[in-house]
Amino acid sequence: MNVLIGTTSLFDNMEKGFAFVHCSGAPKPEEYFWAVQLHITRIRALVEQGGFAGINVGWGQRNPQLEPQWCNLSCATREDMLGGLELVRFMAADAHAEFVSSAADARVLKPENRSKFGSSLKQHGSISDCPFRVDIVSFSLETREGVWQASVPVETTQSAASGKTFGHVSFIYAVDSGGHLARLLPD
Repeated sequence: MNVLIGTTSLFDNMEKGFAFVHCSGAPKPEEYFWAVQLHITRIRALVEQGGFAGINVGWGQRNPQLEPQWCNLSCATREDMLGGLELVRFMAADAHAEFVSSAADARVLKPENRSKFGSSLKQHGSISDCPFRVDIVSFSLETREGVWQASVPVETTQSAASGKTFGHVSFIYAVDSGGHLARLLPD
């Protein structure tokens, strides 16, 4: 993923728990703030209740009076996930969606262990089984104007039933994004 460099300002909604880092030349996604806030709130509640696993996707119109459509995708197999993403593309096209917002639970290696990626996979079989992994929630907002992405570590807390939550989410404009959760918005 390539990210624009040269931060000029921060569209911050600290009280709402997210921010968009604005880079030179990047569009401003202010008209989607309501949808981002709604999605982050939904995912935070699922994480705190212990019920978030896999991928959660929403799509809809810019108009905040129209509730986005939401779905959880099965990630039991790669085929399930890919089929679910194709269904999202179809349903977003059918709804004439102007944005697609996605959230996925994921695991990454701590920065100091990234050079051990190959040996970690060989030893543990997957990043999920590595003792030095970091559980994260990865967010993406795809609009006609571009894609914004964010990753935030899952933290422990005493105040949630699951003992887990996540903090402030900072989105960055992605010049070039790829992967399974990219290009969900129909042309």
